Amino acid sequence: MINTNQLKVVLCDAVSKKLVIRLRYDNDLQWRTFEPQAVFTTTADNLDVTGIQTSNPNSLSHTERKVRNFALSMVKAIEVTQTQFKFDPTFDRTHKRFAHGIFCYIKPD
Repeated sequence: MINTNQLKVVLCDAVSKKLVIRLRYDNDLQWRTFEPQAVFTTTADNLDVTGIQTSNPNSLSHTERKVRNFALSMVKAIEVTQTQFKFDPTFDRTHKRFAHGIFCYIKPD
């Protein structure tokens, strides 16, 4: 497992630069691709990352871009790519899920 504080720093850097990440979560055998939008504290006092999952070859049913939250404690590997993504205007940093603290979030271009 990766140290969650180190992971928070890496993810916040990717968020600020709008860089696509590849991650392996929990029991994944293959890499997912993900556009991170924010790192935040959940109501259960866990650290999560939210964003748009663009690919998940671990699931045959996943075929579209989808908003996902991942618990940092369950991320077992991460790679930051050099591929940039565009700001998603549907992202709302004032959403109630961020009420317990938001460490970093994506900003418009």
